[in-house]
Amino acid sequence: MRSDAWEDDFYLLQCKYGRGIYSHDTALYLHGYSDRTPAQYTMTFPKGYNSCSLKEEKIIVRRAVPENYSLGVVELLSPCGNPLHVYDLEKTLCDILRGSGSDIQIVNAAMKKYAASKGKDIHKLMKYAEHLRVKPKMLRYMEILL
Repeated sequence: MRSDAWEDDFYLLQCKYGRGIYSHDTALYLHGYSDRTPAQYTMTFPKGYNSCSLKEEKIIVRRAVPENYSLGVVELLSPCGNPLHVYDLEKTLCDILRGSGSDIQIVNAAMKKYAASKGKDIHKLMKYAEHLRVKPKMLRYMEILL
């Protein structure tokens, strides 16, 4: 563990809750697709995970069935340089369309930035969108932006 890890809330929470994967608005922030530092971190856990101890933390808990929980997990560095498990950008964009609670301005800005990025993978995005049942919503966004 790095010496500055004690100042890294992202890293500390993931060490404490190892099955949690940063997702939704928090993943957008970690990917550099949102400039809003999350007031509460969003983590996804496998369905059935006992989340009693999470109530004391500043975590928004999401649950996923096994085939969705493991889809698109990547390792990114926290702002302090520590490794974190985060959903990839394509899974994150699908997740924010799937769920409720994401600020529409953040969603729109992230979609615009993704559509304009050189590293976009539309094939992967649409594959995930179909699997996660948000393909019609995703198509509407991408048809306008591309």
